[in-house]
Parts: sequence; C-alpha cells; structure tokens
Amino acid sequence: MPAWIAATLVPFALSVAMAQAQTSYPDHPVKIIVPIAAGGSYDLVGRLLADALSKRTGQAFFVENKPGAGTVVGTQAAAQSEPDGHTLLIGGLAVLSSRRSPLAPDVPTMSEAGVPGLDIDSWLGIFAPAKTPPEAIARLRRDIRASLPDLKERFEKSGGEVWDLPDDRLDAFVVSEYDNWTKLIRETGIKLD
Repeated sequence: MPAWIAATLVPFALSVAMAQAQTSYPDHPVKIIVPIAAGGSYDLVGRLLADALSKRTGQAFFVENKPGAGTVVGTQAAAQSEPDGHTLLIGGLAVLSSRRSPLAPDVPTMSEAGVPGLDIDSWLGIFAPAKTPPEAIARLRRDIRASLPDLKERFEKSGGEVWDLPDDRLDAFVVSEYDNWTKLIRETGIKLD
C-alpha cells in the first residue's frame, strides 16, 4: 500500500474510532437520582426502570436516593452533574388524579367528591442535565420506550399507568406542568421553609 494511502487512512480510522467511542452510550454505570427517601412511588419506578434499562443496554443502571429540602438536594445534584447522560433524575408532581384508581375503584375522585377543578395527575419522568449530548438522550428515549411494555403490568399493579407521549407532546406537557405549578405557587404564596 502506498505511504500516502496509509497516511490518509490512519487519521480517518482514528477519527471514526473516536466518533464511535463518543457515541457508545452508556459506556459506564448510570445513576438515577431519586430525590426522596426509599420506599415510595418515585423509588419504585426508579428501581423498575433501572432494572429494565440494565437488561436492555447491558450496562448497570442504579438508583441513588438523595432526599432533602423537598427534593431540592437530589434535583440540584442531578442538575449539577456531568451532562453526559450518566446521571439522571426521576421527577414528578402532585398526588391527586382525575381518574379513579384501578386499585380503589370505589373511591371517588376529588371532582366526584364535590371539589371540581382539582384534577391533578401524578406523574414521573426521567430527566438529564442540560447540555447532555443529543445521542445519549435519543438512546435513553429509545431504551425507555422499548422497556415500557415489560414495565406496564408492574406499574398497573402498583396503581399506575404508562403514558408514552411523543417527544414533542412530552416536552409540551412538562412545560405546561411547570407553568401551572409556578402559577399556583405564586397565587397561593407557597414558600419553602
């Protein structure tokens, strides 16, 4: 092989290898921060998802509970972590639902009990720090979506349901929830102690 071809191919091969190394997510264990103490629904969902993603990717996903200051401690830890997709956050809102629970079908919703307009769905989601590479986010979304059928029955036995929203609807939903809760906090004057 002529020297000029070898000189051209070696840098090309190195750049391809480097590009492949940069996109091989996850390349080490992934921490899912649950911002409350172990034992609740956040913890359950985090552990079920960690197990499913570990099996799907061949890489360890594990839960680290970081309770404190009304979820601020865990949320800050996730937000300040390296934005490489290897530290994630399970986040969620609310405690009331607009639909009867399949585990307690005779218990009325708040609207049915005479408090109309108090329809708040509890939800959980996985979040990555800002500036996490789009390739890592895309891989997580693919693997989580592929894991949902296996997790659906387990979630339903715990009284939950699976929502698989398209990316644009999920983003809009999170923004809407943020806006609604921000408005409620401002209007009622809720303060963190």
